[in-house]
Amino acid sequence: MVTRNDVARLAKVSPAVVSYVINNSNYVSEAKRKAVLSAIEELNYIPNQNAKNLRQGRTNMIAVVRGSQLNDIFNDLLFYLENIANSRGYHVVLSTVLKTEDYYATDDFIMTLISRHYDAVFVANSSLTEQQLNRLAKSTKVLLYVTRDYYTLNPSISQVVPHYRMGVKNMINRLIEAGHRRIAILPNLSYPMNQYTISNHRFAGYMDAFMDHRLPLNMQYIPASCRNVEDVRRCIERLFDPAVTPEPPTAICADEPFVIASVLKQLTSMGFSVPEDVSLGCFSDSTLATVTTPELTSVGFDSYQFAQTAMDMMEELIHGKSSRSQIIDLKYFERGSIAPAL
Repeated sequence: MVTRNDVARLAKVSPAVVSYVINNSNYVSEAKRKAVLSAIEELNYIPNQNAKNLRQGRTNMIAVVRGSQLNDIFNDLLFYLENIANSRGYHVVLSTVLKTEDYYATDDFIMTLISRHYDAVFVANSSLTEQQLNRLAKSTKVLLYVTRDYYTLNPSISQVVPHYRMGVKNMINRLIEAGHRRIAILPNLSYPMNQYTISNHRFAGYMDAFMDHRLPLNMQYIPASCRNVEDVRRCIERLFDPAVTPEPPTAICADEPFVIASVLKQLTSMGFSVPEDVSLGCFSDSTLATVTTPELTSVGFDSYQFAQTAMDMMEELIHGKSSRSQIIDLKYFERGSIAPAL
């Protein structure tokens, strides 16, 4: 293995000068710099980044934990986050959470995150228990993407909070004002708890809108959970089976755009028109929402601004600043998938 000393001997400089050139950390004459760079190329020398990280007590790596590669709402966010992180000298590692049968993260997955010694971990998923989050926070800096309530979090954990409660309430209000009363809300796939718990910010917003209009909730339009797209398909079949649901929904909402796109495809195959027969709304916005026919009405955040905020908050933690919470407002994107109820 080629070492720094080998480069120094070939370039006829000291090992310290080689380090100065590699790290651009001190003045080196142009002649010596060229000699070092020429020796590096000739010997095909690759600096030992792990050794450098060990000396600095940093890895310059950030982990992003997501729940599923199917959920495309994070694609734009991850694109911007990786570019911003790279411009600041960090490498982003994407990790999909490994889950138990009840959809919580496995303890082995948490141990793997801890063992990597990331400078920070952005947990963009609800599958980690409070105990697991607190355990992770003892070993690294943690930024949590919050979509449900937590009660005993380690105070060192920063929280970025998309305002789903208000965003969902806004969309459901618009549907109600358009004459809809039978509004179904589909759960996130593999969500680690029943979706109709008040700690779920999306369901809380749904309930807020019905309460504001003094309308009763009908639980037949609020399935508890769905494991996969096949479960979604069966759920739609039940909602439009007169023997099961005598009054089918006039509007259907869900968080993931690919779920709503799947519902759109199924409704079309069943002979329904969107939005003439059934309106569709999405609680997250992504590129997919704009390529369906009709395009999907949605609420969502500005991915670039969100990525900037997330990176700022992680860097604050890495540099020893106190944790904090930041609410991210959601915008309403009116497109062609919602119409007044018949």
